[in-house]
Amino acid sequence: MPPTRRSDSILRRLSLTIWGLFLALIVLLLGLGYLAMRAAADRLVPAIADHTVSLRAAGSQALFLQAEQSVHRLHEELLRRLAMADPQAASARFEHLFARSPDGLWRLRPQWLDPEHAPTLYLHAPATGPDDSTKLRAVVAYDLLREQGPALSPPFYSVYMDFVEDGLLVYSRGRNLAASATASYTNRDYPTMRGSDPRRNPARRLFWTPVYFDREANIWMASVIQPLDWQGRWVGTVGHDLSVQTLLQQGASQDQIGGLTVILSGSGDLIAHPQLQRRIAHAQGQLAIARLGDPDLAQALATVTAAGTEHGARRSPDGRLWVAWAKIQGPGWYQVYLLPQARIDRLLALGLLALLGIGILALLPALWWLRRQIARLIAQPLRRLTRAADEVSEGLTPNPLAMSGDDELSRLGQAFDEMVEELSAQRALQQAHAQALQTEIDERRDYMQRLQEERTRLHTLLQAMRQGIVFVDASHKDGRIITHDAYPLQDAKGQHIGRLWVQEDVTHDRQVAEQLTRLAEQDPLTRLLNRRRFEEDLDACCREAEQRPTEFALLFFDLDEFKYVNDTYGHRAGDALLTRIAQQVQLLIRAGDRLYRLGGDEFAVLMPQASVHEATQLADRLVRRISQIPLEVPDQTLRLTASLGIAHFPTHATGAQDLVAHADIAMYQAKHSGKNRWSIYRPDHDASRAMATRLGWNDRIAHALEHDLLRLHFQGIYRARDGHLEHLEALLRMEDPAHPGVLILPSEFILHAEKSGKILDIDRWVLRTAIALLGRHPHLPALAVNVSGRSLDDPDLPDFIVGQLKARHVAPQRLLVELTETAAVSDMGDAARFIAALRRAGCLICLDDFGAGFASFAYLKHLRADILKIDGMFIRDLPQDLDNQVFVRTIIDVARGMGIRTVAEFVEDGKTLLMLREMGVDMVQGYHLDRPKADHPALHPPPFRLEG
Repeated sequence: MPPTRRSDSILRRLSLTIWGLFLALIVLLLGLGYLAMRAAADRLVPAIADHTVSLRAAGSQALFLQAEQSVHRLHEELLRRLAMADPQAASARFEHLFARSPDGLWRLRPQWLDPEHAPTLYLHAPATGPDDSTKLRAVVAYDLLREQGPALSPPFYSVYMDFVEDGLLVYSRGRNLAASATASYTNRDYPTMRGSDPRRNPARRLFWTPVYFDREANIWMASVIQPLDWQGRWVGTVGHDLSVQTLLQQGASQDQIGGLTVILSGSGDLIAHPQLQRRIAHAQGQLAIARLGDPDLAQALATVTAAGTEHGARRSPDGRLWVAWAKIQGPGWYQVYLLPQARIDRLLALGLLALLGIGILALLPALWWLRRQIARLIAQPLRRLTRAADEVSEGLTPNPLAMSGDDELSRLGQAFDEMVEELSAQRALQQAHAQALQTEIDERRDYMQRLQEERTRLHTLLQAMRQGIVFVDASHKDGRIITHDAYPLQDAKGQHIGRLWVQEDVTHDRQVAEQLTRLAEQDPLTRLLNRRRFEEDLDACCREAEQRPTEFALLFFDLDEFKYVNDTYGHRAGDALLTRIAQQVQLLIRAGDRLYRLGGDEFAVLMPQASVHEATQLADRLVRRISQIPLEVPDQTLRLTASLGIAHFPTHATGAQDLVAHADIAMYQAKHSGKNRWSIYRPDHDASRAMATRLGWNDRIAHALEHDLLRLHFQGIYRARDGHLEHLEALLRMEDPAHPGVLILPSEFILHAEKSGKILDIDRWVLRTAIALLGRHPHLPALAVNVSGRSLDDPDLPDFIVGQLKARHVAPQRLLVELTETAAVSDMGDAARFIAALRRAGCLICLDDFGAGFASFAYLKHLRADILKIDGMFIRDLPQDLDNQVFVRTIIDVARGMGIRTVAEFVEDGKTLLMLREMGVDMVQGYHLDRPKADHPALHPPPFRLEG
């Protein structure tokens, strides 16, 4: 029989099939991976690019919008003042302020020159002086810019008014911009004047000049201009110069993946480009893309123009670029981001190569293992059979294959061995007939006996494998753990013939199991038992109590103001504090007690076999010890306190859930009692009975917030000496949803809002609404808003207030924040931080209801209020109560000595008002002056004065 050629080998064909399957899997993986990555890129690239440029545009446009609103406000205020001005007084004041200089220009007299606080002027006019209209505009504009200019520069580079008579009144902090003007200097060809000319701007709209480079200031600028028309004719402009240097530098960049960020004007000019800034400067900030010859920028401009939307992201018309854009409100520029498609394709190719590598690394070990299995189970047995068959065909007697097993190849090998033996026997018969017959019988007998023995051994082994395994753990001398497995053995007749023993070292497995158990039951930060273990132990204690009478106690405590530590000093400081507290508390509890960390800053102590007295003793030690633990933070040392609640079994509950609930209620009873204390559960103080009422109010408050049912009424606060309106106070009301038109006073729902936390949402609604009102009524001097004590520990509230003021373009000093004395003193640290943050922003602080709480003037050193509002309980009967007169007079004198103004509320008659004037109170408020109303007269200009 000729040998089998390798090309015809079954094994070779099987091997080639496996390799083919491997390559097919790789190709399929690459194809699917590419399609998935391409689809993801087509969805994510435009979304991310659109979001990125929108954020950049939003960050850039805030100053432009503020400038437009500021110019509009200055324009309206200037017209109002011009309408109210006295021409004769203005003419005299013009001669007092201005004089003709030797070069023929009218300028500010040297004694009044103060560029830091007042504007400067140059004006072309004859020696006899300008006409009365020009004088009036110069004087009114000078006073307006002197009053408001310092608050506007910065953020703006300058604020100014152009004269059609060829002049300029300008304020820029610390700069005498009019000093460089000469007799030949003129502003008639300025873009500001050309754009304001009625022939070019008949609609008299506010407009922006193109960006330009100011060589004197060495910065890029743009100007926002409002034409000024008065008495039926064009008399000049009002405007701001803005520095856009930072915007142009940040708005043009190139990222690491090849994306390009530029700024385009609405007319197709290039404003900012990271590589073309010199060419833009040479073109005076108006480099036309059409003349630039850059195909990418031309495609970007075509994409933005064709879209016709303020923001978006899409492919360019030729498909080479991804273009994302967002409009910068104000000058009407566009923030544009260009990303070549080739860059994305290159990233996809790199991802495809990575996917190929991962696929090869994952499939190669599987292929190697498959080949090894085929070689062991198929290739080797087949080679042995082939060699044996070749020997038989050559007339030789091969050695027995001796294949043991129950698979097809093993049975084939056993049959082949039997065939070889039969052939050998036949050959022996041919040599010696008589002897061969006996030999064959002996061989067959021996063969049958061996076969029977083999079957018996195989049968007993299979029987042993079906038996159970008994584990016997034994600790070895070197610390190892050895298991002994015993298998009983039987022969084919079922008779016991012995036992098979197997030993195995399971030390590592046991150690892994113990480690997993610890991880499942232990808090990773403090190494204390966790909530899962707490629940198991508490259930075990309750089950034990069902079997035999016993008692135990449960202590719940958390850290007061822990959130402030995390928010102010970071989670690392908070984690260090939790670890310190866990270590210290562990030293105080009894040997049989167990300490758990339930999550965050919440801890629990389970005290088996403990009485109420023992629980209260431990609680007292814990609260005192925690308050003594120092936390070192930058520049200071903090000490936090804890509030702890106790529930005892079976005194307070007979089940695990009730016990946990009562311990939690007791802890919050301790918090409501002032913190830094412990409280044992008292059913008569359980707030659950009042919960239904509180939940009802919570629902009504939530409904009012969602459906805009909160209302603001306003009451005036007047200057005591002359009755002039100082500011308004905003007073909250809620419209009853069940009875439309009926208003609910805050005394009915504020307490529920404070307990539920809804007061935080109410405070933000009031602040947002009041600031919006200030923005709509620029004539209104100031507005006072009450903030609850719960909001003092909100670290984000000062930033929220500042953000609302900037968004509405409201001067911070027009917002007066009122805090009650009791709330401020009860949490002095939070109150001081809150007040300091608002004072840095420019807001005024009023300490409300002064004298009703602690009434200690020492607190004023820490709280730094601008205004004290004397509590109404001292004002109502002031003419008849001598003690109240002494107390009120003392508050006024001390406040005046500290530079703090005073307000007396609840002024309800003329006699009280006269007495307060004699005592020297600064401001008064009450029903004698006016009552709270939604449509207060002060909301409508001009401001009014209280007579009498």
